[in-house]
Amino acid sequence: EDADLTMTVAAFDSRLDVRGLSLGQLTDVTATAENIHWRTSRFDRAAVTLHNVHMKPGAPPVLAAAPVDLTLDIPAAALADLFRAAAPRVSAEIGDDGVARLRLARRPRLGHVEVDARLDGSTLWLSARRVGVGSRRWRLPARTPEYRVQLPDLAHDLQLTA
Repeated sequence: EDADLTMTVAAFDSRLDVRGLSLGQLTDVTATAENIHWRTSRFDRAAVTLHNVHMKPGAPPVLAAAPVDLTLDIPAAALADLFRAAAPRVSAEIGDDGVARLRLARRPRLGHVEVDARLDGSTLWLSARRVGVGSRRWRLPARTPEYRVQLPDLAHDLQLTA
């Protein structure tokens, strides 16, 4: 589906080699963008590294690169939306203190569980660390089992990494 993508390019770098350039090879290219808007999403910053950038001859010539590394800083609200799609009965938030908290979506005032998150492919592993009700918090035992959340597939074979 087509959608406009707008952004401000903040940095662009490539180590140009005259000999490689004459053969249509640019080696690696890195770029950083800020203030990114796509569809209804907004992101603060992204960085991309294009490896083995080269021109493929033809009419018209094609610029190709592989592999491509993309880092996207995702706002906490977008992570909450992604989590809601994967586990609709639970709401997730990341507080100003950087702590991830899970609550029952239909009963958010009952309390929360503070979790550490670890990403393994498209699986999010959550380790409960504390339980909170109101302003009180209690530490959970270290042997508390982890909870597995299967995240939805991303478009165009994109992969999440930590």
